[in-house]
Amino acid sequence: MIKEKYKQLFLYLQFSGVRTITIHKRCAQPKKNTSTQMDLETNIRRLINSKREDDYWDFKEEPHDNNAELLHDILCLANSLHKGERFLIFGVTDPKEGTKIKGLTQNQRNRKTQVQYIDFLRSKPFAGDCRPEIELQTLILDNLEIDVLIIFDNPLKPYYLTEDYKLKPQNNKETVVRANYIY
Repeated sequence: MIKEKYKQLFLYLQFSGVRTITIHKRCAQPKKNTSTQMDLETNIRRLINSKREDDYWDFKEEPHDNNAELLHDILCLANSLHKGERFLIFGVTDPKEGTKIKGLTQNQRNRKTQVQYIDFLRSKPFAGDCRPEIELQTLILDNLEIDVLIIFDNPLKPYYLTEDYKLKPQNNKETVVRANYIY
């Protein structure tokens, strides 16, 4: 009986345009497919051409070498009040340096796959086990690869940790994402 209900739910969601559904305690939220690859490319080009950062997008010339800083950036974007997708864009310089597309290499140090990002977030102690939902897309702009980490809008905000996450990188300066802080 239960299997049949899940089967009916799955078929309903599949035919109603739902991209993914995460069933995880109280966090289950079906996500509609909100942008195509072409729409994403157009949107990212528009953000790059704006020559600035805002509350729902951030540029990084290279992938984070400090996972605490990565987690902080994801939390800040995920908790943004912006209605819509948020973007962490890798391979583009900061606005101070002109938001130039520098690109990423195939085996670039600290470059992650979608699975690595998801595993990273799953390993963190989020309140209520609710984590930001993400998707990694690789785009080719001006013959250069960039990665776009899309953070989906979800009404189950704010996201925060229940335990501190600390990382001491090679320069011995400890970075901490504090428990019970809303970034």
